[in-house]
Amino acid sequence: MRQKRAICTEPRSAVCGDTGGVEIKGLGWCGTRTDRAAELAHFYLHVLGLSLVHSEADFWVFELPDGRHVEVFGLSYPGQEHFSTGPVTGFAVSDLPAATEELRQAGIELLGEPGPTWQHFRGPDGNIYELLVDKQIPERPVTSVVLPGGSTVAIVTQRWVLERWDGEADAPELPRIWASKPGFMVGGRRSCAELAVVDRLRREGWDGVWVSAFGGSWLRREWFPAPAYRTLREAGAPEWAVKIFDDLEVANGGKLSGFFDVFAWRAPGDVQFVEVKVGPDRLQGTQRKFLETALRFHRPEQFMIVEIRQAAIQQATS
Repeated sequence: MRQKRAICTEPRSAVCGDTGGVEIKGLGWCGTRTDRAAELAHFYLHVLGLSLVHSEADFWVFELPDGRHVEVFGLSYPGQEHFSTGPVTGFAVSDLPAATEELRQAGIELLGEPGPTWQHFRGPDGNIYELLVDKQIPERPVTSVVLPGGSTVAIVTQRWVLERWDGEADAPELPRIWASKPGFMVGGRRSCAELAVVDRLRREGWDGVWVSAFGGSWLRREWFPAPAYRTLREAGAPEWAVKIFDDLEVANGGKLSGFFDVFAWRAPGDVQFVEVKVGPDRLQGTQRKFLETALRFHRPEQFMIVEIRQAAIQQATS
């Protein structure tokens, strides 16, 4: 709950009085653009001990213990023109349009066009900051799932904000069964909620596939027209992950029926099963049966439900 009055021990000034204003969820992100990016990344990794979860040419992503990210950009990495005054700090909010309007009414300079999940602005000190949507809001820490055998298991549940796809329509040759799936953006292109979750996990150091038994058993890394795969080995997974997946498929009666939507893996031997729910969709009987079987081989903490609410989808694209 937002406090209406702050305790101030300083002389009466502009920093004292009603807090009001934007409701901040926390520090959501920090990024730095520098001509010594490799040195800074080495410092974050080997001196501060941050976890490196993604890297590519002139770009590194580190994760803090609370799951937030710190990113380092080299000068050759594109699209970071707003890094003109030094490191940029992002304040996480649950309602980006409302928070942006609060800044506008306060006379704060907004910079550029708002992104789908962020808005840069210049603070009174002249430095650049940003507001960003809190993409992972654990409003429901667990879901109690009653298994077919009668026992109950608690599955971690998170609610995510994903960027909705409002671009061009699917190609007419795409079967209606797939074209009817809600569209979300991945890499600037139309995709679906399951693959958006795979993309998010990849940026956090995992790899993974969308698993489906609908219309035939297959695995997919990208949205159509990219090819689907019949086996995890074909999809390029390491052999240890293939064995885990194949053994579970055998235990599930040789079928993918009920498998959670996303199977993810991360060296040296960690796997994760994620069920993606959009709107009012809930766990089905086949998924409860699969979960009961899978729990013979894996720990409950290796399973997660990600809920994408309609309100959150609209919020992300307002």
